[in-house]
Amino acid sequence: MASPKKGVAYILDIPLFDTASLGDLKVNPTIAEGDFKVSTGNGAFANLDTLPVVEPTGSVNVKIAISQNEMDDARVRVKGVDVAGDEWEDVFISLDVETDEDSVFEHLLEDHTTPGTYGAEIATKADLSASASTDYVQAIAGSVINGTETSGTYASTRSRNGVYWQVTEDNVDGLIVELTFNLPSSDHRPGVVNVHGRYTGNPPNQHYMDLYIYNVELAEWEELLDRFLPGGNTNDANYTHEFYERHIDRGNNNEVKIRIIHNPTSYNASHNLYLDYVDVSSIKVVTAKEIAAAVWDLIPGTPVTGSMGEFMVRLWDEAGGRRVLDSVTFQEIFYRADNITEIMRFNLFDKDGNPSVTNVYERVRV
Repeated sequence: MASPKKGVAYILDIPLFDTASLGDLKVNPTIAEGDFKVSTGNGAFANLDTLPVVEPTGSVNVKIAISQNEMDDARVRVKGVDVAGDEWEDVFISLDVETDEDSVFEHLLEDHTTPGTYGAEIATKADLSASASTDYVQAIAGSVINGTETSGTYASTRSRNGVYWQVTEDNVDGLIVELTFNLPSSDHRPGVVNVHGRYTGNPPNQHYMDLYIYNVELAEWEELLDRFLPGGNTNDANYTHEFYERHIDRGNNNEVKIRIIHNPTSYNASHNLYLDYVDVSSIKVVTAKEIAAAVWDLIPGTPVTGSMGEFMVRLWDEAGGRRVLDSVTFQEIFYRADNITEIMRFNLFDKDGNPSVTNVYERVRV
């Protein structure tokens, strides 16, 4: 999937979850006018120009077409609510849209891996688009910074099963929860933060949850998305947003830390945050150089058995190395190109099966 760009129509393909069967995708969901709305910039949500459709027909895939005009900002958000039927769960999608000023990046660096540069981010997006698999990790630690842990713990967010980490808002200090993750390896590049749950604060224009993530380069918390979890929800929905290389602490077991924070306006002790499932995704990148190394085994002098490198070394040795016919042992002996190191030998036989070096009809490797 191409990266979203400002002023360019964009297609999203997503599944919807069945409200009648927890965790299952809804087959052929019914979508009516007004179910899907879009917000361009920080504008009000309005119906999409084009009603989403199920494509292919009868499948679980919903095709969302966002028009050129609707993509005319650096931030575009889409929300879906089954207003009439309540047959599928609410969904919320936030897009960081590439703008003209994003075209400058550290192009002089071949691999575009300098943390925090746009080149690194572009490389990551290309990896996300090209990779066939994604790794997901759940929280290894979590805490309530402000608010009261009413039920469950951060461990409740490790599986999507309707068992919540419920945190009640404090009427003085508000609500802040923190979760910590470790990506599988230093080769894994950033993906997205995924949250399934809801926040019940009302009125929604005053009570909502923002997504923050720790910026390792600046050593401070960075607001990643305003209104990440909107208020006033009674049903769970899926919320996602990308994170970047600057948010990964490579020196500390590839750590990623997020916070979900009530916006600082007013607080109400009757409001609750329900987190059913939270993870972060990442991509294991395999470069062309790594593929070549695995196939050809480019370490001089130590070919790996079965590799193309071993095969080519053997061909070179057989073609360029010394070969001896031993009339005492009736054997053919092959040496490497250094003419010293033996690599293989064969017993030689004539047509009657007798050892011979003059009328050889068969050879058998020793």
